[in-house]
Amino acid sequence: MRKNYLLPLLAPILLMLASCAHVYTNPQFTQKTQDHQSVAIIPYQMVYTGKLIKELSPADLQKINETESQAFQLSLYNQLLRRSGTGRHKIKIEIQNPSTTNRLLLDSGVVLTDAWKESPERLAGILGVQSVICTRVEKEKFLSDLESFGIIAAGQVLRNMQVPGATALPYVSSNASKTYEIKLNCQLMNGADGSMLWNVPLRLNINYNTKANDAINIANRRCSKKFPYRDRSYYR
Repeated sequence: MRKNYLLPLLAPILLMLASCAHVYTNPQFTQKTQDHQSVAIIPYQMVYTGKLIKELSPADLQKINETESQAFQLSLYNQLLRRSGTGRHKIKIEIQNPSTTNRLLLDSGVVLTDAWKESPERLAGILGVQSVICTRVEKEKFLSDLESFGIIAAGQVLRNMQVPGATALPYVSSNASKTYEIKLNCQLMNGADGSMLWNVPLRLNINYNTKANDAINIANRRCSKKFPYRDRSYYR
């Protein structure tokens, strides 16, 4: 009998999917998106559900939220690009580079960590796109090891303070079965009328020893696999 030797290696590294609720697609998706040419990914709304550490100042917390938000944003952009193209079942829409998105938001006076509070209509107008992706993340732990995204500020804040509970942890066998939860709700919003075009909610149990970039990429990969704008005969 053939044995799968990869499973013992993968099990302690990443995570298991706790639940994936029904994916919603607007019944008028084709009609509402027939003129859509580009979409932008808004910096994620980050919600920390764990016990707040008293040593963290409001400025520290703001910096952590900002850097983690942009890490999730960049990860989704990369995941969507991998699934974009002209082939069958590929995503067929231009995806705005997050650096452009964030620059336009800041130039318009929108604080990146508060961008999710703006209406889809205003965001689409600022960014020059027809739809926007707005995502909320709830998590119990800070994600500090974000260097692979080119983002070090949040991790540096946490490491300088030696805060316990961040995910930049060495592998310890006693933590092999310990997990924490991340909830993610990804929504595609129409810039013309603010209606929801598509939505996917996810709940993930993350192993404590999982690196932040792995956890972020896995969560966003789930979203990108189900992302719409595929099989568009009307796309130009």
